[in-house]
Parts: sequence; C-alpha cells; structure tokens
Amino acid sequence: MIRLLVLLVACSSVAWAEQNCHTCTSATSLDILNGWNWGPQLNSNPPNINFKQTNCDLAPLVASGSAECATLCFKWQYNYTDATGKAAYETIRGCASDIPNLYIPSSDNCTSYFQPSPGGQGNPGGINAGPGKYSMCYCTGDFCNPASKMTAFSLGASLFIALFIIFYQN
Repeated sequence: MIRLLVLLVACSSVAWAEQNCHTCTSATSLDILNGWNWGPQLNSNPPNINFKQTNCDLAPLVASGSAECATLCFKWQYNYTDATGKAAYETIRGCASDIPNLYIPSSDNCTSYFQPSPGGQGNPGGINAGPGKYSMCYCTGDFCNPASKMTAFSLGASLFIALFIIFYQN
C-alpha cells in the first residue's frame, strides 16, 4: 500500500511542477520578428528567447535555449517555399507568459491556417514569405513545444510504466 502511495505522489508531482519549454527563434532581430506578423508587436526582446537560432525551425533540441514556465509553452511557425523553391520556416518557441499581450488559452490547442497569397505587409510571414501554412500551438509538459501531444503522452506513459515496474518487482 505504501508503494502505491509513493507511486501516486511521484506521478502527481510531475503534473504540479513547472514545465520546461524550448525558447528560441530563427529571427535575427526583434525587428525581423515583429515583421513576421506572428503575434503582438514587441517593444523589447522577450525574456529567455534566444535569437538567430536556425535550428529552432526544425531541431529545437539542438538550438540553445530553455526556460522553466508556469504557463503553457507555445510554438508559432510559418512554413512556405522561398523564391528559390526551397522549404523555408519562421519560428518562435517559448513560455506563453513571457510574451506581453499574447492570448493564452486555458488548455492545450493548436490552430493552423493556410496563407494562399505571398507574404506582404500585415500578412503572416512578412513581406518576403511566399504562400504557406502557419500555426500557433500551446501545450503542457516538458519540452512539448516541438512535439505532438502523442509524443508527450508516450513519455508520460513510459515514465508511469517504469515506476510501476520498479515498485512492484518481486
């Protein structure tokens, strides 16, 4: 019975703790980031966000930057084809509470939109972006902002099974 209680406390403490989020952007400066029209216009660099991280687009584990967050993690990404025909991305990841005036939903969600016309002043992606898709995702769980909900669930289930095996071995 005591083992079961320890197992339940260990699992629930993970849910109550702050989470770690990837915090990076492929933007080279605040002006570039604001030009993407991704969210609220920023007057200063958001805390913890590391600029000039090209790995932030597709490999945030390699990009430098993470922070403990008391709120949801987020990821905004615009993918399109650039003028040379190559895949291009514009990405920002971080703690939702670090961005002033950013809408923060009460639970995980992810919305995606197709931008049929090339970028332009006021369009997502900014003036240099081609037609493409942009998404804004919010999630809970350590380093969930590059992963799908299924990946985060798989990690949690694996932890639970490992603890169960450890506590209930003969």
